[in-house]
Amino acid sequence: MAGKKPAKKNYANTSTAVQKVEQKGKPVLFYGISGVKFHCASCSREFIRGMVYEHNNQRFCSRKCIK
Repeated sequence: MAGKKPAKKNYANTSTAVQKVEQKGKPVLFYGISGVKFHCASCSREFIRGMVYEHNNQRFCSRKCIK
């Protein structure tokens, strides 16, 4: 007679779980009304609508621009 298999370990309960990485900036949707353009503080990129990232009350076009 064959023996029973050991129970599988639950990944969520193990101590080697993946650490969460904290990303800079909060994503915000920018939509310029009546032609208002967004100007990035670090790279001077401008666009009318898209995702911007807000960090320390400043807005940037990407997370790479956040210092």
